[in-house]
Amino acid sequence: MKVTSFWLLAIVGLMASGCAGKTSSGVASAVNQPSGGGLNTPMAPIAKEEPKGVGKLVSGVKSAVKSSGSQPVTSSDPLSVQNRTEPNVELFVVMAQMHERSGNLAAAEEQYKRALEKEPKSLDALVAYARMQDRQGNFTEADKLYRKAIEYHPQDATARNDYGLCLARQDRLDQAAGMLQSACQLKPDEVRYRNNLAMVLVELNQLEEAYLQLTDVHKPAVAYYNVGYLLVQRKQYGAARHHFEQALKFQPDFPEASHWLATLPADDARVVQQPAGAAR
Repeated sequence: MKVTSFWLLAIVGLMASGCAGKTSSGVASAVNQPSGGGLNTPMAPIAKEEPKGVGKLVSGVKSAVKSSGSQPVTSSDPLSVQNRTEPNVELFVVMAQMHERSGNLAAAEEQYKRALEKEPKSLDALVAYARMQDRQGNFTEADKLYRKAIEYHPQDATARNDYGLCLARQDRLDQAAGMLQSACQLKPDEVRYRNNLAMVLVELNQLEEAYLQLTDVHKPAVAYYNVGYLLVQRKQYGAARHHFEQALKFQPDFPEASHWLATLPADDARVVQQPAGAAR
């Protein structure tokens, strides 16, 4: 499968089936982050939640109103000329996100630029603006913004994770894997980053490394399952079947793995690569 379509599927289609995070059962509820703090790869349980993005934004602003016998009430719009409080960077970013959600990209871009004029090294502004450019397919501009965020904030993992996914959407998979690896090194326990790295490694057909990366944040059964799920998306059914079988060896009561084994098409002709380190 062409990798571009794979990432489109990752953004839209994977929401229905879920990537396993850790819970008491070893499988977390499905989450997806196509446009917020990076793409959180869903795999394991069959569940659906709304994408996590920039968080809950204000739904609107109240205009000034007059009460009987009183002066006009000051507008609650923080950017109103009646409001003497100087807007900060966070406010510009929130306003930009509101404009983007309403489809007014020109106004969103203006607010991001105002935020960066006020604070050129703002991590929030740089990453949020980069995400908008990324979503619009403006990869050259997104690259510049992500690189600035990483240059100014070299210890921030979020910018590296998001940039890694942006590189993957450009089919720059080797670079994407390196960037996601650096995000994982900065935040070794972040499940989303490991899932994202595993997704890219499966695209590179580095199944053993994908499995090993996942075992740092998942039990072996879940790690095998997640690699298997990603292989299903690539229609590598023989390899996927092997990984689901391995998942069941570690956790016999794994209903999602059993479901896939019962419903997978006939094995394809691809060679099954058996990940090492199963006892890890």
